[in-house]
Amino acid sequence: MKPTKGIIIAGLLALSFGIVGNSFASETGTNKALNDYKRIMQNKNSINKSSALKSSSLDELTVSKFSVPKFNLLPAQEILDYDGENLKDLLVDNKEELSFMMNGKQAQGIIIANETEPLTMGAPEYGEELYKLYNSIELDPTSEIYYFEARGGGAFLVVDENTESIYLSNFTASIFDLSPHEEYSASTIIEKLKENAQIPKGQYGASAESQGNIISAD
Repeated sequence: MKPTKGIIIAGLLALSFGIVGNSFASETGTNKALNDYKRIMQNKNSINKSSALKSSSLDELTVSKFSVPKFNLLPAQEILDYDGENLKDLLVDNKEELSFMMNGKQAQGIIIANETEPLTMGAPEYGEELYKLYNSIELDPTSEIYYFEARGGGAFLVVDENTESIYLSNFTASIFDLSPHEEYSASTIIEKLKENAQIPKGQYGASAESQGNIISAD
């Protein structure tokens, strides 16, 4: 018995919806963040004609070909109670990734996202600095690299076998009263984290957001 025309049409519709559904499902949180950022900045450009990032530049933005796992710090009290030697013990994997918004070879912002949802994006100056810091770090084929934030500033942790090295952004280095873009041992940074865990967050004043155009996803 041949299928009726109605069954054929229903089957085609089901197939079409399945394709569309898979297309939406395949869009990553990082890609959503980039598209949201472009839309938000284009809206701002339409209001503020003197905006530095024009539509032509926005259209050229892409996501970096690599990403870095972003870990979160443990709560302050757990940091204070920690008596070990490994910084990674103080980090929690929330399945988030740091990516860069690129215009050619130049970074023009950052993206923080999980597999399906954007979290924050923007900060052109911070993105440029962080991208330069990342590229200045010498990584071996066996090295693991992670991104984390302390009091709103970013840093990279590099784990090579049993050795940990930490590199601080300008903002994080200013919090810790250290020099930025230099290599530090885990013991040095753990000590600084313990010192700062005792300081109320409101006493810092500035944050990474002050570095410009950081946008939180809705």
